[in-house]
Amino acid sequence: MRRSGALPAAGWVFLYADLSDLAKPYARTMAGLDWVRDGSDHPPPGEKKRVVRGYWLNEVYVGLGPGRMAPVVFDLYSLRSGETLSQTHVLLRGMEEAFLLAGPRGVWVADRGFDNGEILAALLDSDDEDIVEAVEAQLL
Repeated sequence: MRRSGALPAAGWVFLYADLSDLAKPYARTMAGLDWVRDGSDHPPPGEKKRVVRGYWLNEVYVGLGPGRMAPVVFDLYSLRSGETLSQTHVLLRGMEEAFLLAGPRGVWVADRGFDNGEILAALLDSDDEDIVEAVEAQLL
């Protein structure tokens, strides 16, 4: 976990969360390799991105002003390692770390990976503001 930069003195503190992958398609002996959808793959239209060996990455950045962000959470994990309870557990842990840094002025900005029931319940139970992208056809 890394923390850097100073938070703005006044106003809202935007926390940008992203769930990503670290694809290692040629790795064979790295500890705890999981299966991830390779986000850097560019398949032809209509085809899905390939599933390869790799790790999951939970990233949270704090906005420091126009065009400026600093990393506050980098959590590399594998659901196959035996050390990770669940993806939701990792995301909740990252949210807690980020909100400790931001305090009550935090605004959580996240994409679809953060729209499961436990994550939304944690956001609704907090005193912070939240923005979560959800797909219209997806049942929440």
